[in-house]
Amino acid sequence: MKKQIVKLMMFTLMMSGMASVAAAGLVEIEQAIESDALGIRMSNDLKGIIKGKRCDTCNVVLVKITPSTRFDIEGVAKPLIEAKKWAGKPGTVIYNIKTQEASSISVYQ
Repeated sequence: MKKQIVKLMMFTLMMSGMASVAAAGLVEIEQAIESDALGIRMSNDLKGIIKGKRCDTCNVVLVKITPSTRFDIEGVAKPLIEAKKWAGKPGTVIYNIKTQEASSISVYQ
């Protein structure tokens, strides 16, 4: 019984060490903006910006809209041009931290 406990303790220590190594290797590449009023400005060539904040006390972030940005309403994919109609309404924007480009815009009715 004592050997089993020692083995279990060794296994637990080994796994906790592996978990900390794995966690140290994570790199954040995207952020989200959840807004009560999305500040969307976009031209007909599907390029534009979204202005928003990650939190109430955070600075304003400008995120680029590109033709590759995905747009959905309640999880259903829609043409990106329809995002213009959602300016000033609630939604979520996922964007790349380095490029500041929106990968997706999601809204709910």
